[in-house]
Amino acid sequence: MTKECDICSRPVLEQCSLCEYHAEAKHSLEWAFAAWKRAYGIGWEEYLEKVVGEENLGDWAREVVVYLIEQNDS
Repeated sequence: MTKECDICSRPVLEQCSLCEYHAEAKHSLEWAFAAWKRAYGIGWEEYLEKVVGEENLGDWAREVVVYLIEQNDS
């Protein structure tokens, strides 16, 4: 049985709970966070709250941000 992405119904990558698209988006978000942290001195949760409203944020990344925010709230 193939595991499904926590966000969509695509198959997940090995050792991951996300599909290749959402995993890549999460990686990009984590990479960008390092720059935001250096520039603004903010934490991960604050970063997620700020970027979710960015107009130029891609769909895959936005879905990951919403998922991560929901995970933090639960």
